[in-house]
Amino acid sequence: MKKWKDTKISKFSTGMKQRINIIRALLAEPKIIFMDEPTLGLDPQTTFSVREIIRDINSKGVTVILTTHAMVEAEALSDRVAIIDHGKIAALDTPENLKKILSDTDITIFKMEITNLTVEMMEKINSLDVVTALSKQDEHNIKISAKGPDSLDEIIDTIRFDGGKISSIANTNDATLEDVFLTVTGKEIRDTPTANSS
Repeated sequence: MKKWKDTKISKFSTGMKQRINIIRALLAEPKIIFMDEPTLGLDPQTTFSVREIIRDINSKGVTVILTTHAMVEAEALSDRVAIIDHGKIAALDTPENLKKILSDTDITIFKMEITNLTVEMMEKINSLDVVTALSKQDEHNIKISAKGPDSLDEIIDTIRFDGGKISSIANTNDATLEDVFLTVTGKEIRDTPTANSS
């Protein structure tokens, strides 16, 4: 940030302000630093830069406690991850051990391509008891964690009954922290209530 030392902070981008916040926190040479959503709202390049700063801080012996909703970030940066549900720790371990939670159960992960995927169809899939987690990968692809030997049949029947056209199905065991998070905390959609402005 030295080359911008004569620039007013009000002129800085969000990413530059975030770097300044990290610098301010490090001035006191803390042994522990807390970071709350440090890459929220940042572009990919700045996100990469901030993550590299965090890795560098940690490599120099500073304990970093990071809160994030981005499971990719948690997996990339953390030695240990705590999944918090309703204010309590629901799971705590290394990223790799957390992902083994799914492999030690009867949960199977499917990737499915549906040519006419709709929000309503996803809601019907998500409402099935056999489905433990559901995430949309792109316009036509979804990832489903499901339990039980007949779970795939039930999911396919639901999609076809709703007029869905399945292009491909792949069985995969590459569980992510997002899969674990959804399985541990439940699959319901949670919205943060906002104050009524009227």
